[in-house]
Order: sequence, then structure tokens, then C-alpha cells
Amino acid sequence: MMFKTYGFTMYYHQIKMALAALQQAKENGLDEYSIKQARRQLAASLGTTAVMSGVQGLTIVGLFEGLANLLLLDDEDEDAETYIRKFLGEPLYSGGLQYLTAFAGDIFGAETELDIASRIGLSHLILGNNKYDFNESAKEEFVNILGGPALSYGSSIARGATDILNGEVQRGVESILPSAFRNVLKSMRYSDTFGEGTARTRRGDPIVDDLNAVQLTAQFFGFTPSEYARTQEINQDIKRIDRSINERRTRLMKQYYVAMRMGDSSGVQEAMKEIQKFNKRHGSKGRNVAISFDSIKRSMKMHMKTTAKMHNGVTLSPNIKQYAQELANEYDRSGLFLGGPPLN
Repeated sequence: MMFKTYGFTMYYHQIKMALAALQQAKENGLDEYSIKQARRQLAASLGTTAVMSGVQGLTIVGLFEGLANLLLLDDEDEDAETYIRKFLGEPLYSGGLQYLTAFAGDIFGAETELDIASRIGLSHLILGNNKYDFNESAKEEFVNILGGPALSYGSSIARGATDILNGEVQRGVESILPSAFRNVLKSMRYSDTFGEGTARTRRGDPIVDDLNAVQLTAQFFGFTPSEYARTQEINQDIKRIDRSINERRTRLMKQYYVAMRMGDSSGVQEAMKEIQKFNKRHGSKGRNVAISFDSIKRSMKMHMKTTAKMHNGVTLSPNIKQYAQELANEYDRSGLFLGGPPLN
């Protein structure tokens, strides 16, 4: 519940206001004045949130997005947030304050839009996505939810210590420090004077172009440049789709290979049906992921090649295969201390 109290409190008050606003008569527990006040408060709360943080900040929109992602869309689709954002456009989706920062940039001839909407909106206050982690599994996400900020900060300290040991001192210190000091170091790392000159990945690839003084100052105080935040959100979405489609493609070809190897004709037919469904969905123009007959043949050859190279059920790297086999042969396989048969 660390840092979740605010979210639960806001949701509680919104539900309380909504229930009071929907009442029609005094016998339900409230007089007419209280019912009118509840309606005014609900309208003011929702209206102010929509104006300041856009549609994405409304609680009911966040609930819809969560349900849509869970029940209507799968990992091979764009998420509900992306669909809504594309349909409405940034000014309506991200709200007035963020749009004003972008408008100021047009006046002064510089990029000054800041990621304000996600910081002041009333959606996703309890559960949210980590836009900076593209490879978080369902298990890791569940553990992180249970562990909360304490586990998250502990993980940051461990990651920072590892970075320092690997020679990445600046990144390591940045990960270990609390968020307020981390933002200070991050703004320095983004600047030309003290750091890399732009926001980059850990391997040094640029994420956005050079950041100006306004954006660096905002980052100093904890407000991320919207271009950087939006790029990370887009990257997370397309990376999730890319990973899901390729994992499913690999799984289907493996399913076909296993059924063929085991002589399971019904399994082969089932795999072909699933492959046809996959091709129907992803065989459109611009998607070169359809499973063709040639790709199945190549997959079969690779699986058979891997099987031929397996050593006692495991695949060894060709670079150290001989050394690994020598290590395995040193084990006592006979139950005596005289050495067992070689693993040839």
C-alpha cells in the first residue's frame, strides 16, 4: 500500500460522489441539497481532470482501457491507450496543461512539451505499466506489484551496484540514489556539458534528439520531456507486439515439428489449422511473418540439426562443446570412485 493510499482515497471519493449524485429522493439517505452538491462536485472533479490531464486522466477511461486490454485485445494488438490516443490526438488525450507547454514551445521556437498528464491524471493510480521495461514477464510484474516501491528501490540498488562493478559508474550511482537526486543526475547526463548530450539506451543508442535547456530544467525537477516519454511508450507497445507475434510464430512451427517427429497426424492437422489462422491474421501487406511452406522446411531442418547436436538432452555451445563434454566425463557415473563410462 506504500504510495497507493492516494489512489484508493481518490477512487473512494469518486465512487461516493457518484453514488450520491445518482440518488433521486430523500428517503435514500440524502436531502436534495446534498444530492445537488454531490452532482456539482462530481462534474467539477471530472471536468477539471479532463481539462488539465486530458481524456487519459479520467478514472472511467483508465478502467475501460484496463478491461479492454484484458478482455478484448491480446498482446498481438495495439493496446487500448494507443487506439484512443490515435483517434483523439494528443491535445484531447493529454490535456490542457501539457498542450500549453507544447504551445509555449511553438511561440519560442523550441520543443518544450512536458509529460504532465500522466503525473496528474486520476487513472492507473493503483496499477500501471512500466514504460521503461520492455521485457517484464507476467511473473515479474506480479512480484513487483506485491513488493511495491520497497522492492522496486531495492532492485534499483542491486542494479546500480552491478553497473558500478561493470564500470558504468554514472548509471550505477544514478540507480542507487532516491528519485529526487536521480532526476538531477539524469538531467546532467542528458546535457551536452556534463553527460551524453541526449537520452540514450544503455548500449549508447539515442532515444530522442538533443534536449534543450527547458527540457533539461524540467527533468531536473522530475518532469520528463513528453517526446522522451512518448517514444518510450511507443517503443514498449511495438516491442510487445513484435515479441508476441514472433513467439507465437516460433511456437507454432515447433508444435508442427514435434507432431511430425512423434508421428501424430492429428497434432499435425491441428498445428496446420493454427498456422493458417496465424497467416490469415498476419499475412497482410507490410507483415513478413506469415509461415510459408519454405519457412516450415527451414524450421524442420534447423530442429533436426539441433537434435543431432544435442548432448544428453541439452544443447551445448559449439565453442565449448568439447570442453563441456570433457567436464561431464569426469563425473563418476558408475557409483564407484573409479570413474564411469565416457559420455560419447
